[in-house]
Amino acid sequence: MRAAAMKGYSSNSRIGHKFAQLRASNESALIPFIVAGDPDLECTRRLVTEFEARGADLIELGVPFSDPMADGPANQRAAARGLASGATLPAILALVAEVRKQTQIPIILFGYYNPIFHYGCERLCADARQAGVDGLLVVDLPPEEARELAQPARSEGLDLIYLLAPTTPLGSLGLDSLMGLEIRNRLEASLGLTISATLIWTYPTIAALTAHLAEKLGLALEEQSTPAIAEPSAQDELRRTAEKIAELSEAEMETLLLKKLERKGRASPA
Repeated sequence: MRAAAMKGYSSNSRIGHKFAQLRASNESALIPFIVAGDPDLECTRRLVTEFEARGADLIELGVPFSDPMADGPANQRAAARGLASGATLPAILALVAEVRKQTQIPIILFGYYNPIFHYGCERLCADARQAGVDGLLVVDLPPEEARELAQPARSEGLDLIYLLAPTTPLGSLGLDSLMGLEIRNRLEASLGLTISATLIWTYPTIAALTAHLAEKLGLALEEQSTPAIAEPSAQDELRRTAEKIAELSEAEMETLLLKKLERKGRASPA
């Protein structure tokens, strides 16, 4: 179990509401982690409700995987027992649906990308939302590689939570990360339009999109300023950038993008 200040959630989700309550009372979150199916699924169901009764704020429900490379011996053994008891993704989702009849505690599926990939990202997100899952934490899926899961997760209202180090440069985070979404939301609010999917696909990281917008606006954003985009001074710069972007229509942005891609193509070696 651990006390945590989790990032990567929507303010409108069960996870977001829980953290808002905790912030209001100046408390940290108690988030127990258990592996689903260890020793069996019925015991897991009872543990979820018992943890809540004993003060848990959220539950991390581990999805057993045969090759838990980021886990130590205790979790490896728990995963093996969970697999032996039949804790597949469909069985875990059915378990969550049963638990939802008894509790509204936020539940996060915690695991590896391989089972999700084989299940299908869109299918998993739709089934998880239907079952009552609130978020996904995939230990071996970095933000810059998460688009295939992040897009359906966002569409289904699931919080996608990343494992980040304090030293992770924000500029390297994907536009589906918490800071990337915040930057996009600020820009879109100032623009009164949606930053196109083409732009996001072509410039998938905060640093790439920031550099692109800066070039189109004739700005000289220093590379080192991108990781500090959450700082007040960088927020002011972002607002000024958004004001200038507001002068461009989405069609004009697309035209500028295409011109840049054409220049790249001409400059590329044959």
